[in-house]
Amino acid sequence: MEKNPCGGYECSSQPKTDSEFSLAGQAAGLHESEFIIPKMDCPSEERLIKFALSELRDVYFLQFDLPRGRLSVFHVGEIDPIASRLFSFGLGASLIKTTIADQERLDTALLANTAEDQK
Repeated sequence: MEKNPCGGYECSSQPKTDSEFSLAGQAAGLHESEFIIPKMDCPSEERLIKFALSELRDVYFLQFDLPRGRLSVFHVGEIDPIASRLFSFGLGASLIKTTIADQERLDTALLANTAEDQK
């Protein structure tokens, strides 16, 4: 199926519960990978990425910064399957870094996402 970067994908990007994050971070090694995606500048591209990554069970949470063209992916396991999907869209994605997820950083991202959803 061909995907249009500005197509109207609808998807659910429900984050895991706080207890699932805490358990994942401690038991399975939750990571945060930061990407710069210069051509990701509209909500349609955000929806496309959410849809594509929602199929990967190791992705726990996504944090988008459209004005800066940045994406943080909170995940367990290797970054390769996630990065491959992001690279395949032709949006100029590049991996900046992958680190062990900090609980405080995760809490901040969850709060920002909750506030954005309530707008």
